[in-house]
Amino acid sequence: LNCIDGDLGVFGEIQYAVSNNNFAVANGLLQVINPLDFESTEVLVLTVTCLDGGSPPKSDSVTFLITVLPVNEFPPEFAMATDSVIITENIRIASTIYRA
Repeated sequence: LNCIDGDLGVFGEIQYAVSNNNFAVANGLLQVINPLDFESTEVLVLTVTCLDGGSPPKSDSVTFLITVLPVNEFPPEFAMATDSVIITENIRIASTIYRA
């Protein structure tokens, strides 16, 4: 993030405020600081405000629309770890031998 203030001294010092506690600004970089979860939030609207050192401070804001993409978190699982099937040796080819 590039927030510039033309004032000198304390009046030109920039601080950032972020509207969501999953994110922070450090050294002008927007960073994720807490885990995100696609299943609970697919889209975030994030506002970052820069404030100068004046009293009262002057500010400007930028809004980000952040889309969280899903990842493959969980392996597939069979409903039962083991089962048994009994068949005869003369079973026809392509016969169904188990149905869940």
